[in-house]
Amino acid sequence: MMTARPLIGIALICLAIVGLDAAGLPIAPFRVAAGVVVAMFMPGAAVMLLVRPRFLADSARLVLSVPISIAILALVGVVLDWTPWGLRPLPLVLASAVVTLALLAIAARSEAAAVTRNPQTGPGR
Repeated sequence: MMTARPLIGIALICLAIVGLDAAGLPIAPFRVAAGVVVAMFMPGAAVMLLVRPRFLADSARLVLSVPISIAILALVGVVLDWTPWGLRPLPLVLASAVVTLALLAIAARSEAAAVTRNPQTGPGR
């Protein structure tokens, strides 16, 4: 079962790698791997944690995270296109990071509330 804590840790590590690359450290292979995880998986995984569909197996949730992530980042791109910053790399990275971390924070809070309400079953059971 997916939970919010490991995903928050993975997201923070990946965002730290992207930040180190932006600072000028030569970590290009790690940047690519971290960027793929942050862009193609994390936003959708956070939404799947929020929705918590009980009828889906964990493997189906992981697979559905990719198209949901693409849809979320497309919406972030449309919103950024309307702003004065436009679709440049830095605003796109910052906006996607903020959206992903906000979704993960909301999912963690929802998960904690579900455990508090029903400690025997927990979230998603």
